[in-house]
Amino acid sequence: MFDDPTAYPISIYQGWAQKYLKGLPDYKRAIYRSFNPVCSFAYAVSREGARKVLELVGGAKDEAFDVAVMRNCKLEKLNCISIVPEVIHQYFPALSFGVKSLVDIGNGEKPGPGDEKFENVMGSTENILESARCSALWGKKCPRLVCVFSSKDYIHLARFPACSRF
Repeated sequence: MFDDPTAYPISIYQGWAQKYLKGLPDYKRAIYRSFNPVCSFAYAVSREGARKVLELVGGAKDEAFDVAVMRNCKLEKLNCISIVPEVIHQYFPALSFGVKSLVDIGNGEKPGPGDEKFENVMGSTENILESARCSALWGKKCPRLVCVFSSKDYIHLARFPACSRF
């Protein structure tokens, strides 16, 4: 575990992995042996690791790439580590567009407008405090916030002024 002031606070972390992060203090990151690295956004592999990944999950074996990697991590055929909270996450168009990603469309949500409609409107990134895309395009951080007001969450309002408007 190590300090990182850019780490998304666990107390307001969003997503399915939240229950596994309960013991991690806010503004800290941890590295651990992955047990469920599905929906992974980035990979770093050694030359030997790249060879193994290609052998084990390459060649269109009728399984999603991330699911195949996860399965091979669980079988210990791949040596997998992860960092939490994540340092890379997908960027979403503004909530007003009503669509998040091609995965959501595949899961039954209706498609939103084409890229040209929302490319110039600032969106957000879940679980990332300092978005590279938002910084480059708008000079802002644009984290996706879910403001839950309880005594524990009030300590974060100074850091997340967008919550004060709710």
